[in-house]
Amino acid sequence: MGKVDFVKLFGGKGEEYQVVETFEVKDRFPLPESISVREDGQFILTCFLSLSCPVCIELLPELPELFASYDMQFVLFIYGLEEEIGSLKEHFQFSFPVVRIADNELRETYKVPVTPYVYMLSADKTVIDHVGIDTRPELETLCNAYTGRK
Repeated sequence: MGKVDFVKLFGGKGEEYQVVETFEVKDRFPLPESISVREDGQFILTCFLSLSCPVCIELLPELPELFASYDMQFVLFIYGLEEEIGSLKEHFQFSFPVVRIADNELRETYKVPVTPYVYMLSADKTVIDHVGIDTRPELETLCNAYTGRK
C-alpha cells in the first residue's frame, strides 16, 4: 500500500492551528475581581476545562473530592454553555468558585493553549507554575509539589 497524500485527500484545507503564548513564571495572572483571594497566603490553583473536551469531562467529577483534600484555593474556569455550567454547579455542589469563560477568553485573556490546563499562582496572583494535565494523578503531583505532600 502506498503513502496517502492527506493534503490532496482533504483538498489542502484544514483547521488553522493557533499557537497560544502562555503566561510565564513571574507574570501577573488576571484573576477576575469577583474572586477574592484568601487571607492565609496559600497558593491558588486555577484549572481550565472545556465541556467539548473528553479529557476535561472525565476529570470533572474528580475535582470536588480532590480539591477538598488540599489546603489551597481553587478556581475552576469552564468554557461551555451557561445552562450546562449551571447544571454542573447544581449537580456537583462545588465548594470553590466556578467561572464561565468564552472561547476567546480562554486563549486571549487567560492564555490557555489546551484543556485541561492549570496555572499555579502565589497569593499575590503571580504565576509560579503552569502545565497541561490529563489525569487526576498529574494534578495531584502538581498540588503535592506546592503543599509538601508526598
